[in-house]
Amino acid sequence: MPAIALTDHGAMFGALDFYQAARRHEIKPILGVEAYVAPRSRFDRTPGDDEEKYRHLTLLARNDQGYRNLLRLVTDAHLEGFYHRPRIDRSPPTTCTTRTRKTPVPTTSSCASSSRRSRPTTTG
Repeated sequence: MPAIALTDHGAMFGALDFYQAARRHEIKPILGVEAYVAPRSRFDRTPGDDEEKYRHLTLLARNDQGYRNLLRLVTDAHLEGFYHRPRIDRSPPTTCTTRTRKTPVPTTSSCASSSRRSRPTTTG
């Protein structure tokens, strides 16, 4: 079955419509988010040199649990990490690499300003 992915910047607003349209056309939908990673902590609101140096990290859901993990990350980014943009950081439990997540989230980088420059991998 052919597949197609959708990633929104910092949100997952298009996920439901995208999922339904892909299924209607017998295409496997892959849901994801291109998260903004805070230079330090998502709780840090100190303006300075790093203010516009957000890195992007593309996260893709492998299954329903992965989708729920992405929803949690995006929610935390909006409620706890919002400073100009919804931001995640690398501290547990909000990152995709923490051991508390039972389902690994495939990650990759797609922007020139990303924090990671390598081939797609699965973290867990």
